[in-house]
Amino acid sequence: MSAIRSALQNLNSIIGELEHSVETMELARKGEQRDMFASSPSNENGKSSGVSGEAIAKRLDSAIEKVEKLLGEENAA
Repeated sequence: MSAIRSALQNLNSIIGELEHSVETMELARKGEQRDMFASSPSNENGKSSGVSGEAIAKRLDSAIEKVEKLLGEENAA
């Protein structure tokens, strides 16, 4: 169980970093008019970052379901 706890703590830390990065970007872009139909964001080399918000959400949802199932099985035992 400690491996799951460690992974969850790591995930929580990474999510915190992600939230901080998003807040920083939002503050940096405050007051800018944004293009609703712009192409996907690129990195500094002009290449697409390859990160899809939907793909990340699906992976997180899947991981959450697996942890909930595991915890449910452990509580039933």
